[in-house]
Amino acid sequence: MNKSGKKEKLSFYIDSETSNRLLMLCSKTNKSKSQIVREFLMQGLTMKTTRDDLDFICKVISKQIESSLKGDIERIVSLIVKNILSSQNTNYLCTELLKENNNLMDIREIKEKAERYAIEYLKIKNKK
Repeated sequence: MNKSGKKEKLSFYIDSETSNRLLMLCSKTNKSKSQIVREFLMQGLTMKTTRDDLDFICKVISKQIESSLKGDIERIVSLIVKNILSSQNTNYLCTELLKENNNLMDIREIKEKAERYAIEYLKIKNKK
């Protein structure tokens, strides 16, 4: 219906199968074809509007979540980077100390030995 409450005429064609299904629905519901078509049209328009609204709402929520979490994510990434740098510095310092105290070993030997110990430690820890 338009704003004044007046009805406007709408004409269209449907295939015979759709027409038969519409007639069966009319007999089940005791409604006219026009009533059923109007109801279906309103339902379709309502669903389309709801779907459009839902898309808009999802975009707004996504932007809010992104802006809310952006600072936290940046802090987490910063902590991870600091942790990696600290780990690498520790690795370097330990290697240099071992190199100085073990004149016979080169850096590759020290790293390989450390990796073997780490793998053995993980195997033992996983068995427990």
